[in-house]
Amino acid sequence: MRYLSKISLILLALVTFLALSRPLYATAANYKGEGKVKLKTSLFKSPEGDAHLVLHYQNNPHWHTYWKNPGDSGLPIKFKFSVDGQDLVLPPLEWPKPSRFIEQGDIWAFGQEGEYAIFFPLSESTQKALTNKTIDIHSSWLVCKDICIPGEQKFSATLQANPLKLNSSQLSTTSHSKFSEIFANLPTEQSFPRELDLTLALSKSKEGLTLFYSHPVKRGEKISSSNNFLTPFPILPFDFQHEKLFLDKKGNLYGKMEIDWDGEYQEPEVPLPANGKFKKPYTLKFLYQPPGMEQAQVISKTFSQFDLNTSEQMTSFFSLVRPVPPPKAKSKTALPADDPNGHENLSNQAEENSSNSTSSLLFYLLLAFIGGFILNFMPCVLPVISLKLFSLINSRDKSKRTILKHNLFYTLGILSSFLILAIVIATLKSSGVSVGWGMQLQSPHFNIVMIIILFIFALNLFSLFEFNTPGGSKLGSISTGEGGLADFFNGVLATVLSTPCSAPFLGTALTFALLAPAHIIILVFLAIGFGLAAPFILTAFFPALITFLPKPGLWMEHLKRFLGLSILLTIVWLFNILSNQVDDRFLIPLLLMTLLFIFFSLYMQKQLKSSPLFKTIMAIVPIPMLIYLTIFIKSTSLVSDVTPSPTVTSAQNSEGLTWIPWSPAKMEELQKSGTPTFIDFTAKWCFTCKVNEKLVIHTDDFTQLAKKYQLKLLLADWTKRDPIIGDWLLAHGYAGVPAYFVINNQGKIIPLGETISISEIEEALK
Repeated sequence: MRYLSKISLILLALVTFLALSRPLYATAANYKGEGKVKLKTSLFKSPEGDAHLVLHYQNNPHWHTYWKNPGDSGLPIKFKFSVDGQDLVLPPLEWPKPSRFIEQGDIWAFGQEGEYAIFFPLSESTQKALTNKTIDIHSSWLVCKDICIPGEQKFSATLQANPLKLNSSQLSTTSHSKFSEIFANLPTEQSFPRELDLTLALSKSKEGLTLFYSHPVKRGEKISSSNNFLTPFPILPFDFQHEKLFLDKKGNLYGKMEIDWDGEYQEPEVPLPANGKFKKPYTLKFLYQPPGMEQAQVISKTFSQFDLNTSEQMTSFFSLVRPVPPPKAKSKTALPADDPNGHENLSNQAEENSSNSTSSLLFYLLLAFIGGFILNFMPCVLPVISLKLFSLINSRDKSKRTILKHNLFYTLGILSSFLILAIVIATLKSSGVSVGWGMQLQSPHFNIVMIIILFIFALNLFSLFEFNTPGGSKLGSISTGEGGLADFFNGVLATVLSTPCSAPFLGTALTFALLAPAHIIILVFLAIGFGLAAPFILTAFFPALITFLPKPGLWMEHLKRFLGLSILLTIVWLFNILSNQVDDRFLIPLLLMTLLFIFFSLYMQKQLKSSPLFKTIMAIVPIPMLIYLTIFIKSTSLVSDVTPSPTVTSAQNSEGLTWIPWSPAKMEELQKSGTPTFIDFTAKWCFTCKVNEKLVIHTDDFTQLAKKYQLKLLLADWTKRDPIIGDWLLAHGYAGVPAYFVINNQGKIIPLGETISISEIEEALK
């Protein structure tokens, strides 16, 4: 029976990491000068004599901003005009053709590098209306190289007539001929080409769509490696993935592009029609750059339905044609894929910046190590850490070899867990999924697995049963034998329990990692693991330090029971999270019944010591419930792990303060009006968030502060996955929650970090 229990617990550990695989920016002070985007304005007349207001951008070498469709990550350039406080609508011409950047991890981005401009036509009536008026111009962007830095610029310009002239402190000195060159190369709208065959079909997985296309290629024509053949414009609910191209023996070009259907995240929900007919037609728009053509064209095609059977046929066809080698990232600076000097530029840059990059990486690794060390003192992991300390105390009289072995197995459990977590996050990131710290707790499936594992662990702490490893160690026991499996699993459990917590220095290191290539993510996560394991690595090599710990005694057994109680409280907390994530009312009672069967099974096994057969029967009792629970979860749609931004109405808390659901539109509205606002990014699974709420937000001092400054309070709840919240946090330098911001009366957003105080909030509001 010991081996049956062992196998069950190992399987539960594996399921935990499977659950972790479900979907989960850097401190940029050293890069701000290098990543600065210069923005100027100008007045341009086309060869036809039409006037245009120009926004002229200039990036530093190898830094890129994003096009309308940014690709797998990023945010497009935004611009806004106003006159006398009223919005001014100036529709732009097509933006310049973007380059395709292939970043480490196979992340595709579409955007602009170097010098580029966006043109806004000024009709005669618009010119008359704007003459001698002050035009307020506001543009914001995200500029990326090794990291991404949000930027913005505000300035004004005045239009003068007779002759038509633009006056501004940010007037561009770029020549008319340069603007003429940029203008001449803008994509132009064309009728749909006859030679292009475009088919929209249900994907092979039946959960999305696939776009298939074909186009003849003439002899001598080359396929661009820095641009897509078809670059899609953004349109909801279509989420276009990477383009894949193929050639047949005759040189004809074939392509396919998978499309994720995001209709389920819209409000109201737009399901993918089972009959293949859309409720309304969708016009898909593309930048079209056929082989041999330098200038891109804008084409579009309207679809009212999609084919239900083509994917199966096309899968067989594509196995017969030759794939065009996919573009690869040439550097972490994401040079365009066909830059002939890409390797040379990278080597030159490496000579200039190698020392800075190395020192920067070492700095963030140090922050990660310190943050991991501080996690040892967070309530999330304290029960597991305490048990490991008990093991150390009890081992003070054992050999150095035994102490070294137990501590190294514990360290190995931590490092293995962080390595798997890093690989999962890097994989999700490379596939375009928004990732963050603690995001596995947004999954109801993961929380169910954690509740079961922690319940078994708590029963172990109450000595209801003992988990014996082959070497004789007992999981959760004060005494240890020669085996290391229990120590390894304790290390795994410490890692899993640490993820709802944030710690000083940890957030900065994580935001750096989540915007870096895969190998940097792994290094940072391993540094966190080494920090978490540091006290035990130290005592492994210097066992004399154990003598500074209290002597073993009965107090350890009493404290172990208290730690078991703390685990049960953690389970109650997880039930609270789960109840806010699922809609099915039957799940919670079913899960409670499963836990009851597990308790009954273990209790009866402990009481009936004389009957091996009856103990075997008791061990089997919870298995049908576990199977039924698994089948129920598989067959029932609990709730989508990904939800749109909250649409709930405003609510008052116990202090009488009204909290408004956060949304980018609402925040922009308050920012524009200069309304003092406090923004709380939180989640029910975030332990640090709850501490901040208890010590700061849910206090009389905060209530008085809110009333004194007439604060608007915005609440962004990230308990469930919400890509809008996740992307906004990343764009503002945060890998997860908690995160707090203030909008002052000048409309400026001021970040407050992960920990807050009343004085800090008030200082930001002044």
